Amino acid sequence: MATDVLFDAGPRFEVRRELGAGGMGVVYEAFDRDLGELIALKTLRRAAGQWLARFKHEFRALHDVAHPNIVTLGEFFDGASEPFFTMELVRGVSFLEHVRAFEGAPARHAAPPVAYDEARLRAALRQLALGVSALHAAGMVHRDIKPSNVLVAPDGRVVLLDFGLVAGATARHESADGVVGTVAYMAPEQALSGEVTPAADWYSLGVMLFEALTGSLPHDGNTAFEIILDKQRHEPPRPRQRVDIVPLDLDELCVGLLQPHVRDRPQAGAILDALSIRGRATPTRALSSARGGLRESAPFVGRLDQLRQLHDGFRRSRDVALIYLIEGVSGVGKSQLAEAFLEELVCEDPDAVVLSSRCYEREAVTYKAFDGIAVELSRYVTQLPPAQAAALMPRRPALLGRLFPVLKRVEAVAAAGEIQPVADPQRQRIRMFAALRELFLRLAERHRLIWYIDDLQWTDADSLVLLQELIAHEDRLPVFIVATMRPAEDAPRQALLA
Repeated sequence: MATDVLFDAGPRFEVRRELGAGGMGVVYEAFDRDLGELIALKTLRRAAGQWLARFKHEFRALHDVAHPNIVTLGEFFDGASEPFFTMELVRGVSFLEHVRAFEGAPARHAAPPVAYDEARLRAALRQLALGVSALHAAGMVHRDIKPSNVLVAPDGRVVLLDFGLVAGATARHESADGVVGTVAYMAPEQALSGEVTPAADWYSLGVMLFEALTGSLPHDGNTAFEIILDKQRHEPPRPRQRVDIVPLDLDELCVGLLQPHVRDRPQAGAILDALSIRGRATPTRALSSARGGLRESAPFVGRLDQLRQLHDGFRRSRDVALIYLIEGVSGVGKSQLAEAFLEELVCEDPDAVVLSSRCYEREAVTYKAFDGIAVELSRYVTQLPPAQAAALMPRRPALLGRLFPVLKRVEAVAAAGEIQPVADPQRQRIRMFAALRELFLRLAERHRLIWYIDDLQWTDADSLVLLQELIAHEDRLPVFIVATMRPAEDAPRQALLA
């Protein structure tokens, strides 16, 4: 049902109706006047702290993933009232509505008469498996695959949606809310807040397959806790035990996917073979570093001179700020060089604090070069003992939350409350910059500090002003900055060298 007052997304977008809402945000149908087409627009209700970080991560995680069975994202905007991003408008029905011949959600307990279309189920299942495999190949786990997050368009195209809980392929839960996901479709290890690997997504797909075949869920309970216990203690039932004409191959696949132990579930290749899928992508693993989100990669070969220059620059930045700019056209290995250096650095100096960021072309975000740094800074500080975190705080911690709302994840910042704004916006900005510089100075007294900014050619003018205020001040912040950029974009480079 549409809201009384629709979301104000600015003059470019005509917001027409509400498509759906959840605890985190609202999705609207809107007309994009620049593109001349209908799109979906997703907003965030709680634009602060953990929620804001998760919302931005949802967009950025899928920014470079292109696959016909994964929803295509558009652009990210700060927004006048709330942040939002655009994505393709997918018109369709949920996975279960598509594959079963009756309307409405399947029963939780009693299995209805057989009512699934086997041809539809097999075709949709193949597409969903390809989308999940592509996501894993990009180094991510969805963590909330369920029927409502899988739409089937009228032409039969299956689209995986809602990546609000997406994480690295071996991520541990970082949610302040504890277990995240939907319990009925959640793998046992995910419910335990342990490591979540691609196997967790395949388990969720197994629950959906079971539900499609039988009209009921494989595990029951009156509470979420009872359902989790049932998954951990009992082997999953066979779909054929409830509906005896279920095809043998789908029965075997479903039972394999629902195994309570990760080691007993089939790997991606076996799953795709069982579905007779050829020409698929091989999933890869991406490991998130506690100090900057670096990804595990193959050993770096070549460019030893550049690596030596980076290490030399790091040694010379002990008392001053230094910027090392890696320039080159797209595809020459700028990011690979930077990440190889940072991986070596973290191994050699485990106490060094590496904060990484990336400028995205399709984001209209203020201070976009520092947005990721602020996210990682908030994560780093929240993991410190309270006394150590408090020792890093500036005299006016609330200014940090005003500059970067994600920093309100930090208890000392959130506890400081709101600060009275001053009449002069420029003066207020100087105060916020000073608070951030004060925090970084205190951090640099304790650890070597490194900022890594990828794709600097897409930065904004405000980021360059903030950078100048942080490193050109008389307080002399000692930080080593590694940035990558394409040479064709000259303005950011000249601003940095000025």
